[in-house]
Amino acid sequence: MDLELFYLINGIRNVLLDWLMLLVSYLGEFGVLFIIIGLLSLFLDKKNGKKLVVLFVLGVFFKVFFDRFYYERCVF
Repeated sequence: MDLELFYLINGIRNVLLDWLMLLVSYLGEFGVLFIIIGLLSLFLDKKNGKKLVVLFVLGVFFKVFFDRFYYERCVF
């Protein structure tokens, strides 16, 4: 394989990984938003609280899973 082709493929792979890590970090931030919305809904809205508890659980999942994936991948 040519050296230029190797560098091109490696560069494209690095750019795609950077975009993936950016997406994962934003999903972790959405997790915090979902956690806040879920907690507020528990205290403020008693009738529809069960529906918004799903947002809380989803937020915890996003925050824990995606932040852990992000830090394991980016921090050496």
